[in-house]
Amino acid sequence: MEFGLVQMWNQMGAVAKGVAILLFFLSIVTLYLFIERQLVYAKARNKSKKVAPMLAGMLKKGQIQEALKLASKKENNGSHLARLPLLRSRSSWKEKMPISPLKSRLEQHREVATELPRSSLRN
Repeated sequence: MEFGLVQMWNQMGAVAKGVAILLFFLSIVTLYLFIERQLVYAKARNKSKKVAPMLAGMLKKGQIQEALKLASKKENNGSHLARLPLLRSRSSWKEKMPISPLKSRLEQHREVATELPRSSLRN
């Protein structure tokens, strides 16, 4: 008695064959998505490596507007680092991400602790 793919396929029912076809199709889609994401991340990494020294130099010199112009150029569109100055320039930056997350967390905990009645803290 042999045990191979052809023999397994012949022994399967209709539902099992449907599941096998679905799993094969999904594995092909997964492989495609894996390769596509690796290519996109490699492209973004290369763009970030190219943009990072220029942005760092501009920001060290205090040239914020020039850094924003560089970050908003179309050729820097895929770079993750080029988006950072654009995020920083938004007016709602402080609302979305505080400058010191640890400090704001401590302040939130202090506010909650001061609002609690003293009797609940002893229990």
